Amino acid sequence: MASDIYQRLFSVKARSSSQALRQREASRCLEELETWRLSVPESFRPGLRLRSHRLGQPQAVYLAVQIHFSYYNVRIALARVCLLAWVQDSEEQTRYKLLLTESARSIIDMVHFIDLEPFVLPW
Repeated sequence: MASDIYQRLFSVKARSSSQALRQREASRCLEELETWRLSVPESFRPGLRLRSHRLGQPQAVYLAVQIHFSYYNVRIALARVCLLAWVQDSEEQTRYKLLLTESARSIIDMVHFIDLEPFVLPW
């Protein structure tokens, strides 16, 4: 789904389309992303707080983090496209800035789930 959205919004053909068409396409992509998010099982669903103790196994936590990061990656890209597409409408600009900010906060909240391995310089 992510590659399809990127192709529809960031390809040369998409970049050369009219602003109204880009607005409609970006809105449609946001709807598709939300539909996908709601189809994910609740324990893995992006937008809800990730509870690692409920997932149990480290593999499940890893999978949930991957799902969340993938979702927010596409959501940030869509918010950026929408900010450019809705340049004239300050109300829509505010909406997409809020979407961008919420996505960034969600990513920051999940960073502590990533295991940091020690790093030793080779020399």
